[in-house]
Amino acid sequence: MPKPEAVTGTVLVCGDGSMGQLGCGDDVDEKKVPGPIPTLKDIDFCSMESAYLQTALLVRNKEGESEVITWGCNDDTAAHILGRDGPENVPLHVEGLSKKNIVQIAVGQYHMAALDNKGRLYFWGNYKVDEFIGPTIHEEPTESIMYPKLHRDVFDYKVAAVASGGNHTCFITENGNLYEFGWTRRDENLPQKILRKNLLPKRVEPPKGHYTKAVKMAAGHVHTMGLFEDEYSGERVVASWGSNLHGQLGLGHTNTVEEPTIIPNLPKNIAKMTCGDFHSMVLTEDHKVYAWGRNSYGQCGVSQPADAKNKDILVPTEVIFPNLGTDYIIDIEGGGNHGLATTFEGKAYAWGFGTENQLGLNSDDDIVPVPTLLKSNAMQRFKVSHAFAGSSHSLFFAPKVNTPAP
Repeated sequence: MPKPEAVTGTVLVCGDGSMGQLGCGDDVDEKKVPGPIPTLKDIDFCSMESAYLQTALLVRNKEGESEVITWGCNDDTAAHILGRDGPENVPLHVEGLSKKNIVQIAVGQYHMAALDNKGRLYFWGNYKVDEFIGPTIHEEPTESIMYPKLHRDVFDYKVAAVASGGNHTCFITENGNLYEFGWTRRDENLPQKILRKNLLPKRVEPPKGHYTKAVKMAAGHVHTMGLFEDEYSGERVVASWGSNLHGQLGLGHTNTVEEPTIIPNLPKNIAKMTCGDFHSMVLTEDHKVYAWGRNSYGQCGVSQPADAKNKDILVPTEVIFPNLGTDYIIDIEGGGNHGLATTFEGKAYAWGFGTENQLGLNSDDDIVPVPTLLKSNAMQRFKVSHAFAGSSHSLFFAPKVNTPAP
């Protein structure tokens, strides 16, 4: 597996930092508009993942080796998810992954994962969901793993990609099989809202037809999407499964779905999929965005009539971005209850729940129901290419090549 490409640039952040999620040290507990993280300027950026109250960053060091950097909430509640010692509110290296040739990272609510160039997975943290333990579950959550450790039950798989949801993990093997484990279902029909637990990787059967190869995946709090390819025609479809209380599966209903089911009326040319806690989005190769699921905070970014305002959206619906002109969307990201997008010209849009400044709009509005352009001085100066989001914070990456001097 080749090394990930590295691009020199700067990481910007906004939102709430009371649990260290801004990565700006002791003196910064909130940022109303995106600004650079002091220690993450002019880094050799490979990739980044953020979820809930934590972030993991993959960079290349001066020796050309990959390094994983983490920050955010790291107390007992978060099960020591950062995988390292030291303060939680500044980005620090995960020493246990040094010289491991890490090529991809994933972040869940109480765990993180890293994939090396040999197709092996490292995990740390905990699947901690005590509040959902019901009468049919007899095992207590496992103890925390404070530092990265090879997952012995995944050791025999040649893993090509990994993604983490709230309390579950998915991975795709080099031959296109998709597996998942952890807390993967929630039964909304039971008052206890019991979660189903897979302690070992279980293969996810592809949707009906000839769509035998999994190509991409995305995971929400307790739902998952997969992009599957037809072995004969090469046609690709998006399928979804798991919890569906808010219609986050995009299937036109709110029933839990056990097996991957193809989402109807969705374009075939999907470039990216992303999940918030209970909403989902896709970006097509021709730069259109579709969203569905929970919309109580406007997190789908879809304009609705007054009598349907903030109601859940059960089927994929196109998200309209104002004032794009000849510009177009190149990246999307689902936060806990908000959404982000970046454009070819380096601009950024945000929408949804913004009470903790995670939208970066410097606004008093708690809910922003449609995509709104970020216009702060920093966003005028930096040209961003990618967006990342947790529950109460958002991040952007600005390549140096596109960034004018201050």
